[in-house]
Amino acid sequence: MTFSIPIGETFEAFITWLKDTFSVVFDSVSAVLNFAIEALENVLLLDHTKLYPAVILVLLVAFLVWKFTAGKGRGIRIGAALAAAVLVVLAEGWRYQELEYNYSPQEAVRTAGALEALQSQLAAANPDDFGRGVEAVA
Repeated sequence: MTFSIPIGETFEAFITWLKDTFSVVFDSVSAVLNFAIEALENVLLLDHTKLYPAVILVLLVAFLVWKFTAGKGRGIRIGAALAAAVLVVLAEGWRYQELEYNYSPQEAVRTAGALEALQSQLAAANPDDFGRGVEAVA
């Protein structure tokens, strides 16, 4: 005698109910997160030869650290905000160097060869039939 619990169907019905019932909440959260992600992306992808994206990012990080250390002493808050700002400035300096780096033809060929080797390894590891995996899950 085999007994099966309809977990998949129950979970799918629960997820459908959540989507239908709380769609307004999920859409609102999605809109807020999308706005924040797009704003951060726009700041980070601005022309890196200009200074203002880095300044905006440093000020934003310093402000967030200042807010998250609320309740600590003023000296600790200032120190934490300055430390975070210095780390962001260092990271931005490294990022600018990487964006300005030009590959030599030899490096480009070596990198392309390494990527092709990785692609062939991944293709070799890819099974033709996923039947055993499906059986294991079912």
